[in-house]
Amino acid sequence: MIGEQFISFKEIIEQVYAQNGYTYELPEADLVTWMSDCLELIGHPSQFETRIAGHKDYPPFDITNYRAALPCGFHKLRQIAVDGFAAYPSNHSFHYLMDGDCCGLNEIQANLGDTFADNFNNQFNTSLGTKYKSEPVTYTLNNDFIVLSVKSGKVCMSFLSMVLDDEGFPMIPKDVSYRQAVQWYLTSKLDYIGWRKGEISDKVMAKSEQEWLWFVGSAANKAKMPDENQMANIKNMMLRLKPKINQEDGFYKYLSFREQRKLK
Repeated sequence: MIGEQFISFKEIIEQVYAQNGYTYELPEADLVTWMSDCLELIGHPSQFETRIAGHKDYPPFDITNYRAALPCGFHKLRQIAVDGFAAYPSNHSFHYLMDGDCCGLNEIQANLGDTFADNFNNQFNTSLGTKYKSEPVTYTLNNDFIVLSVKSGKVCMSFLSMVLDDEGFPMIPKDVSYRQAVQWYLTSKLDYIGWRKGEISDKVMAKSEQEWLWFVGSAANKAKMPDENQMANIKNMMLRLKPKINQEDGFYKYLSFREQRKLK
């Protein structure tokens, strides 16, 4: 997998010096910013660190008046649990007014889930059953907060975070495609400055952009390629007589397990 090993940003900067023969000091702060931009542009989950808030030394977040603060280093949400039950993205247009103070929203009665009857007139309801009766917890992300449909409780969260070194600077996946993509991205940024000043020719500028675009595509495609174990998981998910649906309710824990059909 791409994200198994990481190297310091300093190694990448050293390679930029060596690759281009710079004899003057480069703007390190700009290089770090561009490096972060490059990783964001590639954006594959395996280049980030998976973190869990709500376990052992990383306690869950308290919901205060329908809101909980996003954790430090947050990049992208994977899934949320509220008091042990899965929470779901909200489609509610007035989700930020959960106390119903606007236009009588507290008086609206919605039909939660679909109901249907079979040929024997048995009634079924497809809505979720949670500790919040038939209504699941929903959320939206708003700047540095999560806005939830419950006023209080505990939030556990699985999220992606950028890998940082001891100094707080981004680390780069050790894979050669990633290293080359970042090196050429930094080179193209430096060349662009020189090109705007008339110090870099159009040909050199075009070469830098060409190399950057080539290696960023190579890094993205390589990160998407599953290894043997991931391919086995995909096979187990697809080759089933009985499809597994609504696996988000259990946080996808058993999604890739092999199907076992027991015959009595």
